[in-house]
Amino acid sequence: MSSSPIQYASPANDVDPLVASILADQRGQKVLVVGHSNTVPDIIEAAGGPSLPDIDGREFDNLFVFTVCRYGRKRVTLLSLQYGAASP
Repeated sequence: MSSSPIQYASPANDVDPLVASILADQRGQKVLVVGHSNTVPDIIEAAGGPSLPDIDGREFDNLFVFTVCRYGRKRVTLLSLQYGAASP
């Protein structure tokens, strides 16, 4: 099945409505969320993940995979990966 991308937008200082919309609209789906260094940690935390340290604006090698659990108390599991060569 092929589907067109859905674009959500949010002000950088208010990611809660964005995350709420994604979690409600995309339940049970795989979703790619792309953000900037100043929004990614907030998006992860708003989705139920841990609080992450700030990401330097010159870092481009972070890749975070989080899974929203359907059942149980733990809402999210987070896997932190590095893509390509380490940022300087």
